[in-house]
Amino acid sequence: MGSNSLEGSLPDGIDTLTALQFLYAHDNALTGVIRNEIVALPLLEQLWLYENKLTGEIPDFTSSSNTLTDLFLSDNDLSGNLQDLLASAPTSIERIDVSNNNIRGFISDDINQLTKVQTFAVAGNKLTGVIPEDIMNLGSLTSFDFSSNPFLEGDLTSTICTYQRSPMH
Repeated sequence: MGSNSLEGSLPDGIDTLTALQFLYAHDNALTGVIRNEIVALPLLEQLWLYENKLTGEIPDFTSSSNTLTDLFLSDNDLSGNLQDLLASAPTSIERIDVSNNNIRGFISDDINQLTKVQTFAVAGNKLTGVIPEDIMNLGSLTSFDFSSNPFLEGDLTSTICTYQRSPMH
């Protein structure tokens, strides 16, 4: 369903598709909220809802299965706290992009449970606090984007520039 001119909300019956693995409804004009039942689909691996007009809170992933690898919700009008997302995200997650929304909060220590995360993008939100120094302990992390969060602070020199990854054997 991606890259069309679809309008309206995500259909009510989508959460009954228990064999659904990939939901690509990006780059449309979808409105409404992302219901928790959608992220709880037992086999869902990729949720691409970026570049829509979705509103409401970021869904709670507590009841989601451990199959979700991609979460792309950027460029919507979603709200909520980043620490709630990090606390409830499944450990299977590899790519998170929630950039350009209205997400508040801070990057909590819960990010450390996401040991498979490769991409972490939270640019263009309303984050506060300090970038945790131990974010570089995420061995799979290959890219991150914290840009355009004017109240996010930290010493990147000590966080990134002095980080030394142990040699691979």
